[in-house]
Amino acid sequence: MNKNLIIVVLLVLTAGGVYLFSQTQTSKQPVPRSPSPKIIKEEEASPEATLVTQTVNMVSENFSFTPKTFTVKKGQEVTMVVQNSGVHNFIIDELGVRQDLKEGENIFRFTPTQAGSFEFYCGISNHRQMGMFGTMTVVE
Repeated sequence: MNKNLIIVVLLVLTAGGVYLFSQTQTSKQPVPRSPSPKIIKEEEASPEATLVTQTVNMVSENFSFTPKTFTVKKGQEVTMVVQNSGVHNFIIDELGVRQDLKEGENIFRFTPTQAGSFEFYCGISNHRQMGMFGTMTVVE
């Protein structure tokens, strides 16, 4: 009887360990985060030279851009990574930025040449009037 009880306890413990191990493995998948602007520094081969790339991650969907505001530095290249759903574009009139957005991921670059606050918007039909706009602030 004692022998059977020990075997049952060992089987239950083994089954429980297998279950916990399998749950730990599936929970390690990355959690999606909302896009946020970020500045990434990339050093070139020369220690004296530093290239700063400003990357803005954005989502474009029916009548909205997320984030609606972001800040970048004047004279430094901005890389826009836009996840788009639908028929949209991205326009900043004052800086001459105009990019048609295809479905899915879009990557494009521009360099702001003046400081200030600039409206970006979607110029398709009445999307801007429906709220598809935001503000980019360029600092010195």
